[in-house]
Amino acid sequence: MKITGMALLAENNEFFTLFRRGHFGPFADLNGARHTLSALPDMLEGDLNDFGRGGVTVRRVMLTALLAAWDAGNALSPETGVLG
Repeated sequence: MKITGMALLAENNEFFTLFRRGHFGPFADLNGARHTLSALPDMLEGDLNDFGRGGVTVRRVMLTALLAAWDAGNALSPETGVLG
């Protein structure tokens, strides 16, 4: 197993990444985090149009997974998996 990207979400809606050493937040709400993280350079495009329909846990997982992929940069392959 090779770790190519990693993201951590703290209780106060603060995000951290391993390789790019990103630090984002804390955010008052997850929708604010969504807008900020979506605007990062090189952020993968994801369908977040129904973001508000998911529960809090689903929204946290979506944002953290996208941020982990962003942290990996172009190192993603078809065999990429996500550990939570």
